[in-house]
Parts: sequence; C-alpha cells; structure tokens
Amino acid sequence: ETMTAIEEIRDTVAGQVSSENSTVEVDFIDFTLEKTTETVSDGKVTDTETETISEAGRVMEIIIPYSMAKRFGFGVFRFHAGTVQTLTQLSEAPEKPKDGTYYLDKAADLLHVYSNSFSTYAVSYEEGEYWTVSFDAGEGTGDMVPMEIAKGSSAEITANAFTRSGYTFSGWKDEDGNEYINKDTITPSKDVT
Repeated sequence: ETMTAIEEIRDTVAGQVSSENSTVEVDFIDFTLEKTTETVSDGKVTDTETETISEAGRVMEIIIPYSMAKRFGFGVFRFHAGTVQTLTQLSEAPEKPKDGTYYLDKAADLLHVYSNSFSTYAVSYEEGEYWTVSFDAGEGTGDMVPMEIAKGSSAEITANAFTRSGYTFSGWKDEDGNEYINKDTITPSKDVT
C-alpha cells in the first residue's frame, strides 16, 4: 500500500505545481502503528495476533524537524483509506488543532501536522528564491496564509477569506497602489503586502 500511496501523492502534487521556474521536491513519511497481543500460557507464548491501528481516536500533533531554508510553496498531503487529502495550512499554531491541518514554524524549522490518522504523509516544496505576498485584513477579520511565489513567476492571488460586516470585498491594493481583483494574477518583483 505504501507504493500506491507514493504514486497517488505524486500525481496530486504534480497537479499543484505553482511555477515553471522552480523544482518541486516531495518527501514521504509513513506513520504505521501495530498492536501485537500475545497469549501466554504456562510461561510460553501460545498465540500472537498483530493488528494495524489506522485511527488515533483524537487529533495528534506530529512535530517533524524540517529544514525550510530556501524552500517555499509547501504542501502537506495524507494518503489514508485509499485517497489523497491535501491538508490545510494554518498561519499560526492553533489552540485547538483540527484533523487535516498543519502549521509551518519557519523560525524553528518545525512542521506541525495535526491528524487523527496513522497514514503515509508527504511534504512538497519548491526550492529557490521567492517573493512573499502577505495579506492585511485592514478593519476586517479572518486569516490568510501568505503566498510564496518563485522569483520571475506569476501566480493567482489566493481568494479573499477576510470578512467585514456590512461590506462587500472589491479587491486588493498593495503598498505601491497597484490594484488587483479577487483571484487576479500577480507577478511580484519584491515582497508585497
């Protein structure tokens, strides 16, 4: 099943490459938990039964040391029960983690994966130089993960996730006064907010 997981994840990652100017790498991590029960009679093992545990019953925090130097465009994937799931990136460490999410602590080079499944996981990333596109809610509320775009490349701006009561989102404006509509294409030449 591990080979199937790797192939399925590779196919998913290939469909999400953000740039022609960078190389996408994928690292795989397999978390398998087996429970072995032995029956002992008269001091001798008379029967052994092994069971693979696939669910934890609660959300676990899996902390993985992971170098993030000159890496960007991260994605985390899980192959479980025959399907690939793209995990959701969080912009900050959660107080109450939810299954299927992750947080990148770039300052400490740690990847935090929040999951209730023992599965095959993959981390994809691009290598090279990049620009960061950050989002400011202004007087709105909500949370958006900054985008990382390979230098010399373009990308579709992440759809607006901010809200403000009584207002309708009409677009973005960067610190230089450039305006973009929701999900417009941007080609940064510096870090942009």
